[in-house]
Amino acid sequence: YSGMEHDLISCRSCYVRPQDGAIKLRIVMDKMTVEVFVNDGEQVMSNLIYTDSKADGIYFGSKGSLSFEITFHELTKKG
Repeated sequence: YSGMEHDLISCRSCYVRPQDGAIKLRIVMDKMTVEVFVNDGEQVMSNLIYTDSKADGIYFGSKGSLSFEITFHELTKKG
């Protein structure tokens, strides 16, 4: 869900070959898009999202064990 009144759940999936028993994901997001790179680009998925400008959180979940790190980059306009 993206916080909009007419939200729909959007689901994408692909088959992925684990590398040494693990799957590596790199998720790049901004206010309107999300891109998922699997195992350094072996699979790539993109989607538009319609996030309310008041949104202030995100949720990640897993059915199995999970470890991750998040890096946040604030983008600002110059001028």
